[in-house]
Amino acid sequence: MNPRRCILPLLLISLAAGCGQHGPHPTQGYIEADYVYPASPFGGRLLERPVTRGQAIHAGDLLAALDTDEEQLQVAQLAAAEELSRLEADRRQNLAGKDVIAKSEWDQARLAHAQQQKQLEQARWRLEQKRVSAPCAGLVHETYFEPGDWVPAGRPLVAILPPDKLKARFYLSAPEAEKLHAGATVRVRSGGAAPQADATVSFISDRPEYTPPVIYSRDRRDKLVFLIEARLPAAEAARFHPGQPIEIIF
Repeated sequence: MNPRRCILPLLLISLAAGCGQHGPHPTQGYIEADYVYPASPFGGRLLERPVTRGQAIHAGDLLAALDTDEEQLQVAQLAAAEELSRLEADRRQNLAGKDVIAKSEWDQARLAHAQQQKQLEQARWRLEQKRVSAPCAGLVHETYFEPGDWVPAGRPLVAILPPDKLKARFYLSAPEAEKLHAGATVRVRSGGAAPQADATVSFISDRPEYTPPVIYSRDRRDKLVFLIEARLPAAEAARFHPGQPIEIIF
């Protein structure tokens, strides 16, 4: 038997086995987060901020308290006015029942009392807004003011990273992007034997763009790509961090 005829099939088998050992080519990307920024609709001096960076918090925990001197005074004044208007409405109701005054006068008193009640409710709501509580659980990623600082109305007091708001962002060429759809699962890893997790595709851009510098490579230069986002499960949040470079396999 010709030795060359024996060697050729062996080489083909070896090459086929070697090709089978190669897995999917990973795509570069990075971790991004959707932060929550609690704020008060009213400005004031910061009296208390019982949370610090990196602290785990629960929904409803106090994040900050602003000064309430003006609001408390207004509530006290309106509460007194509301009580007087209630007594006046009761008095006129009694007189109207005895035909001493016209029923329209009682109606006016009732309307005035209702207006006072509404103003009091608004003042109490404004007072409550000076205490800012966490709208969700998560980690305090950043704090922006210290006790004693003046906080402008609507300015975020802290940044919260909820555990279910981490996502992988990566870019694929048109042929690659066509392989994915919303709800598809991709594998996320930070390289080597580092943490890995499954993420669910939540967004596929319909607008092509040039490869961003953060994932630029010789293989992808001058290519139009599409942005893909995949949500990480809350249980995996502690294993990844915003800005962390990753690889995506699908």
